[in-house]
Amino acid sequence: MPAETPERLYAIQNDTYNFHTGLLPDGRQVLMGVYFPDLVVVEFGDDGTYLGVRTEKIPPDFVSVNSYGIKVMDDDRLDEEIHKLQQAIGYKPATIHVRQFFLSDRRIGIKDLPDDLIDYHTEWDADDPEVAEIEEEIRTWQENEDFVLWWR
Repeated sequence: MPAETPERLYAIQNDTYNFHTGLLPDGRQVLMGVYFPDLVVVEFGDDGTYLGVRTEKIPPDFVSVNSYGIKVMDDDRLDEEIHKLQQAIGYKPATIHVRQFFLSDRRIGIKDLPDDLIDYHTEWDADDPEVAEIEEEIRTWQENEDFVLWWR
């Protein structure tokens, strides 16, 4: 498995559907979005260093149960709530550049490889004919500086 490179900065662009990225007036960078039952704001220094996370509960009346018994959120009201939070903190949309981090309690963070490649890489059988193919896929990920942003 490749060694983590703590000096690397990972560029994350604003998605606006799953998460938002941007800057605060003091230069801090933020990654924010819904991580039910919370609105989550992950903060980074201007150098990309992880600073912390803060949460705000999504009001319970934003969630209802549909005719199939599945909980659904009122997306319009949720968008309004996100917009209010963004205004309150002085958020401006922007691509952010952050160092690798992972919040295991929320499964939010950055990994250099997808889990299936990590698992395969650490558990492979040297006699498996797919080893060369997987090694090439890992090399390609590393050469392209691809990464996985987890937001589950």
